Amino acid sequence: MTSSRKNLSPSANLTSKSRRREGAAFEAATATKTGSSGRKAATPAAEARLRLVVETAIFQTVLETSVGDRKRPDELKLKMLLIGQDGPAEHVRWALPGDELRSCEDLSQAADRVAVEASGLECRRLEQLRTYLTPEDEQGRRLASCVHLVLTGLAVSDGPVGHPRAVWFEAERNMEGFWRLSRDCTKVDLKPPTLGKWAGRLEESAAAALEKLELEALRGWPIFELMPEMFTVGQLQSIQELILGRRLLGSAFRRKVERMLSPTGEYVRDRRFRPSQLFRHDPDWLISPQAVAEALERR
Repeated sequence: MTSSRKNLSPSANLTSKSRRREGAAFEAATATKTGSSGRKAATPAAEARLRLVVETAIFQTVLETSVGDRKRPDELKLKMLLIGQDGPAEHVRWALPGDELRSCEDLSQAADRVAVEASGLECRRLEQLRTYLTPEDEQGRRLASCVHLVLTGLAVSDGPVGHPRAVWFEAERNMEGFWRLSRDCTKVDLKPPTLGKWAGRLEESAAAALEKLELEALRGWPIFELMPEMFTVGQLQSIQELILGRRLLGSAFRRKVERMLSPTGEYVRDRRFRPSQLFRHDPDWLISPQAVAEALERR
């Protein structure tokens, strides 16, 4: 009986050798893309498909003084910074200040950089709010956006802006009690029914940031990051009322917050009333036994 190997043609031997060479090349290529854990490492092309962007929801309170009318009280407003996108002047699209994450910084550093570059103001409070991940587009690319809440304090007028297309929008409540952003004739409604799957990151992020501030105010914690270094109890109460959308009893509010404050010994003159005493926030109160007991009661 003759061996089956003698019946193999030279072309069959060449084909089998080429298949072995192709298999070895494939194994070598796979080994270079596989880490020590056995999982395939991300190739540069795959890394380029995912963009990480840091966006900021920047708020500040503005004290607008009335000129020439001594009987009219100063008006306190809550404003949010938006960036106008490129496009026709009559159809400008607004977005949150943002930029891509750099290799030398983490998320908090990137958010602080974006906020300072856009507003020109110092961040008094910065915390991560939420993260969005968009589906793949036609080229297989995805966008991950990490939104941060930024509070910058109280200003006498609209603060300086570092971005040429940055504009402060007023955060106000409409007739139904829902939040909206307005400036001149431009209005961005933040009504919950509109925040479905068709809502953009701007509407969802702004609504989430305002909801967080309102929840803290409902718990009874004054938002000192929206205040200047020295402030009056009346100014602090005005900001709480602005966020809650309702009036508060002055005497009860003063009794509740006076233990959180330390007097400065200075006074500010009011055009309609007697001079008001200036206070500072006392950070040591947050670690006092009374503060710990109240925090446990709220849980």
